[in-house]
Amino acid sequence: MHWEGIIRHYGRFFTSVPEEAVVTLLEGNTPLVPAPALARRIAPGTSLYLKYEGLNPTGSFKDRGMTAAISVAAKPRRRNCRDASPTMRARFSVAWALVTLIAASLQDA
Repeated sequence: MHWEGIIRHYGRFFTSVPEEAVVTLLEGNTPLVPAPALARRIAPGTSLYLKYEGLNPTGSFKDRGMTAAISVAAKPRRRNCRDASPTMRARFSVAWALVTLIAASLQDA
């Protein structure tokens, strides 16, 4: 199956985002990794799987939230994006905003 990012894949659960506003780096669809040793230690007799979010495009679980935030912000074709956070979230906001700007400039060319 071809993966198209979380907005397109799970769009029925989101506020409507027009196709032209979807910003994606094909985030999500990260694997579940079995963790049998951890399962034996914390819940014997059960199976435990961990979601490997480090395989997202920027190496973070934050890609999931950023694609949603930037796609919603791009709905009215905004030309700016701000995040006053001094944390890693601001860095991800900038990365995703740059993807939006590059995509918009390619469409306008």
